[in-house]
Amino acid sequence: MPLLDVTLFKKQLRLEADDSSEDELLTLYLESAESNISRLLGQKVYLNTADIDPLVPYAISLEAEPDVKLAILLLASHFYMHREAVSDIEMSEIPMGVKAIVGPLSILYPEL
Repeated sequence: MPLLDVTLFKKQLRLEADDSSEDELLTLYLESAESNISRLLGQKVYLNTADIDPLVPYAISLEAEPDVKLAILLLASHFYMHREAVSDIEMSEIPMGVKAIVGPLSILYPEL
């Protein structure tokens, strides 16, 4: 289950909130984006600061860092808009906005 609500993601995509025909796919995109952002950050992402496991050495919450929430929405939107690996029209890297947002928050080489 994703940290972010599918209803919020639908707002990001400008989809009708009551249309549940793509909810399973939207959930997958959110979960994948959250996982990717967590790896980019080098930190486990939690919804609320109170949920952070004190035994996890590198953690961040969406509550404390709303930029991470935005990065997840941007990346999940990219997955939704570009459902194929390549395009005849334009090939582009994952949105630079995602890297710009999470870059300053990322922990390099947390295993050291």
